[in-house]
Amino acid sequence: QRDDGQPNPDAELLDQLQSMEGKVRKMRENRNSQREQGKAVAQKRNAVQEQYREHKKKLDLMKAELDAIHAERNLHKAKRDTIQAQLRELIGQAKGRRNEKGDKKSATAEYSQLMSEINSLEEKFQTTSSSTKKEKETMERIKRMKRRVGELEPEVVKFEMVSVDLSNLDEAIKTLKSEADDAHKMFVEALKRADAKWAEYKEGLDHRNFLKAEGDRHHLESVEFHEKATTSHAKIEET
Repeated sequence: QRDDGQPNPDAELLDQLQSMEGKVRKMRENRNSQREQGKAVAQKRNAVQEQYREHKKKLDLMKAELDAIHAERNLHKAKRDTIQAQLRELIGQAKGRRNEKGDKKSATAEYSQLMSEINSLEEKFQTTSSSTKKEKETMERIKRMKRRVGELEPEVVKFEMVSVDLSNLDEAIKTLKSEADDAHKMFVEALKRADAKWAEYKEGLDHRNFLKAEGDRHHLESVEFHEKATTSHAKIEET
């Protein structure tokens, strides 16, 4: 109080100032706490995002492995299907099937028959003695047949996946069946590996999504703390 007993306005202002300073101090402590919490959550976010980046690298490698297995699987499937088509063609020839033109044998059937006859004539020519005239006729016949074989060859090989001896259709069919079975086994084996790798990749995708969600959650929480700190700072400035 003043000497005259009246309230001292300076004292009142001092009390008010001290009260406001205490309030501002608490507001600053609250703001600083919000900033620290925001930083802590941001660090968690950064750690999770780093895990996400590392995990994504592993996923990219796993996806490349999966794509390679799929390519291998498709290759075995295509090979199997092509050999089976070749096999059906030869089985048809072995059964004496005619082509769409009617009375003429297909190129494969004619090729097979000519090759068998050529082999038989050449073997007979080498092991059997005969007159010069007969030998000449045989040689001319072999030459004509070989010319026809040359004409048929492009038609025969255009669908050929596995090289087989078409002079013996039964043996060729047996070989193709074995090749088709091997290709199918390789296809099934690749299919199993692809399924196993996909299960592993799917698990990795689920973990990637979890890390992404965790990173987003920490980021939003960090932003929220920083926004609160900004609001608190504005109130301090206003006070």
